Amino acid sequence: MLALILAIACLTDSDATVRLHDAVLDQDRGMASPRALDIDDSINAKCPFSGSPIIESSLGLYKGLVVGFCNPGCRDKFVSDPSAWPDAVAYFNTLITEMDEWHKPWAPIEKSLREKNVANVWQKPEVSIIVYAPKGKDNQAPHNRDEVYMVISGSGKFKRGDETVPFKAGDFLFVPKSMGHRFIDFTDDFRAWVVFYGERS
Repeated sequence: MLALILAIACLTDSDATVRLHDAVLDQDRGMASPRALDIDDSINAKCPFSGSPIIESSLGLYKGLVVGFCNPGCRDKFVSDPSAWPDAVAYFNTLITEMDEWHKPWAPIEKSLREKNVANVWQKPEVSIIVYAPKGKDNQAPHNRDEVYMVISGSGKFKRGDETVPFKAGDFLFVPKSMGHRFIDFTDDFRAWVVFYGERS
């Protein structure tokens, strides 16, 4: 169990834990037909030049994989000559290396988070793993198993029983089964891995 938690803790950068679905691509100058792609197929969530979120109309191709940018200008300058932008190349190569290492399909997780604020990652009788990203307000109820939250990003306050503590990215938060708890005053980018384990009450 400890090894599993430590492995999950290493996956706190969502950009680095993605794997692509198949897509039909137009490989002319590394650009892809917008009709052939979904933004969920991109290996990155942020533009390597600006750090801004990528958009559907600015997808390209690098090493046969879909990559995203914040606007068509960023895309065009990269795909026309990737070697002219070594920092962007290094950024994408890092994502590809870590993607191959972990083999973690992140695109379906992103889609589920947008639709339901929660994504199931691993379901077994002895342990369940989800990614949790509430928006605006956390309305969860007590659970029937012990759980550990591992904060991926964001900050705020965590109320557990009569106790309220601040939290930030990288923090571990334990909650025993059946205890009331919720996140309050959290930032918009808050996300956490959640591991449920042990006997059910």
